[in-house]
Parts: sequence; C-alpha cells; structure tokens
Amino acid sequence: MANREGTYSPSPSPTTKINISNATAKLALLVPLVAKPDRLDCVAQFLEAGYDVVQAESDTIQWFGIKFTSPANNTFAIFDTFPTEHGRSAHLTGQVATALMQSAPQLLSEGPQIGQAAVLASKVHGGQGKTAGLGVGLRVLITAKPDKVDAVRDFLVVSPSLTHTYPII
Repeated sequence: MANREGTYSPSPSPTTKINISNATAKLALLVPLVAKPDRLDCVAQFLEAGYDVVQAESDTIQWFGIKFTSPANNTFAIFDTFPTEHGRSAHLTGQVATALMQSAPQLLSEGPQIGQAAVLASKVHGGQGKTAGLGVGLRVLITAKPDKVDAVRDFLVVSPSLTHTYPII
C-alpha cells in the first residue's frame, strides 16, 4: 500500500520500504500462457499467488496477471514493467519465473514464450488491492510497416491525442 511519502510496503513484509515514487517503466515482459483445458482454475490461482510474491521485488514497477476473455478463454498472460535491465533480469530469475517454468508442463498446453519489450508510453491509474481498481483491459498489437517504425514510435510516445489522425499507414 502506498503512503504519503511515495513508498510501498509489500504485503509479505510490512517493514520493507521500497521507493517507487521516481521509478519510470522503461522495460517490460509480456508472457502469454495457454492453459490446458482442465487447468484453467490452477493457472488463475498461480497468477493470484504470484501477486503476493512480486510485492517484495523492488525493481518490478507494475505486475499484471491477466486472463483473456476472447478469442479463447484459456489464454492468460503476465505483463510487468521495470526501470532497468537489472530489474528485469532479477525478475526473470525470481520466484515467480522459477515456479512458472517448473509448473508449465502440468499447467500449460505450450511452454511460456517470454517477450521482452521497451515501454514507449504508459498510463497507470493508481489504485489499491490485487487489481489496483482495474477489472477490464484491452490488448492492441501494432505491427508497423518496416518503413514506418519511427513514425509509429513517435506517434505512441509524443501523441497529444490518440484521436488525432496521423498519415503513418
């Protein structure tokens, strides 16, 4: 839970203070998880338990355990952000990643594909609890034409309004 000083006190150890007030999400991981048909509840429980574990990771800025509602309801994902490569690497060798790799053969119909990404722009509205006030999300994948990569990047980073029309396609 955040307090007035901008520090965070993780659930597992209330005496640990992590300063996240100046942390900027620069790097991310997106890990799609396709559950075996008879393991949907187990994957959901795994992600819910992961929330408690990542509270102690000082370099994990945001961590989301996600269940897609379409096109297939057996797809989940982990999305998390980090200020540095060191933080991302530490997370990849941490408890959640280790448990995921060990549990994957029993829970998933295919191995997790760990996608590393750079955060170009973000907005996260503050909230409390496991869902931080969020209940529904939208995933939009953008694939730029090779000669339009810079234009798409600029659009996402400096766009004053996503409703403005840009001739980039």
